[in-house]
Amino acid sequence: RELRELCADQGIGAIPYSPLAGGFLTGKYRRGAETPASQRADGVAKRYFNERGWAIIDALMAVAGEHGAPPAQIALAWLLAQPAVAAPIVGANTPEQLAGSLGALGLTLSDEQKAQLGTASAWAE
Repeated sequence: RELRELCADQGIGAIPYSPLAGGFLTGKYRRGAETPASQRADGVAKRYFNERGWAIIDALMAVAGEHGAPPAQIALAWLLAQPAVAAPIVGANTPEQLAGSLGALGLTLSDEQKAQLGTASAWAE
């Protein structure tokens, strides 16, 4: 985040690692709901179960609803819309997960939607 403007200015493409925040941005974690059983769940909860994390989920779910797309696709489409992002590193355990991630390539977010997600993530322009 700190080097975003420098990368954009110098034409350097960043490749974000863990663009779905260990699964947090997939929609399987919900405020007040039971944490899914997984090896990553405790780490995800410690890192992202806070007001900023829930604000991001709220914005992500709103935009996902507008597109009729899964939240993970919206999160990846938002990253791909950032000038300094060359490509996010996505991980997939199944062909279905990979296909879901690749669906982000066909999404175009409006300026308003990008601003909404940027504000929630504290990465606003």
